[in-house]
Amino acid sequence: MNKTFVELNKKKILNLLRSVKREGMDDLCDFLEEEGFFRAPASTKYHNNFLGGLAAHSLSVYLIMKIFKDNEIMDLNDESIIIVGLLHDLCKYDVYAFSGKFIDTVKTNDNRHSMKSIDLIKQFIDLRDIEEQCIKYHMGHFGIIADGNYFGEYEKQEYFDAQNNINILGTHCADNMESKQRK
Repeated sequence: MNKTFVELNKKKILNLLRSVKREGMDDLCDFLEEEGFFRAPASTKYHNNFLGGLAAHSLSVYLIMKIFKDNEIMDLNDESIIIVGLLHDLCKYDVYAFSGKFIDTVKTNDNRHSMKSIDLIKQFIDLRDIEEQCIKYHMGHFGIIADGNYFGEYEKQEYFDAQNNINILGTHCADNMESKQRK
């Protein structure tokens, strides 16, 4: 993707985040700009593995969640849709780097995913319980602790219990849908 695409997504995301009136939001927005969130890819080879892919993925997840809310599939408020949709993968801001025409993983010492995102967000703003839960379980079954699962962060039964909440399930569906459309 080109620089114009990256800048347009950056502007949209910052405007949405700044519409959320929570203490620390300006500092969080500054962090996103300074730390390369808007230029980062979302993965090495799976989805949105291009310049600005993380921001593009996050914006698309937000838009899908907004459609779910507008059609009464989810009942999160607008602020929560913005925070969860745009920041669920914040943990990836410094994980991947471009090496020629390929993307490499550059940080592997912290294999947390959802919980790393939550911890990063909470350095700047408070999260509501439902926002934290939506972010924690957004990876669905990929986050279950199991043999060989690099990103395991919760037990199988804990995950199944969480899926009874339409907002948690909707967040996972939005993330999964967006990830599949940009392979």
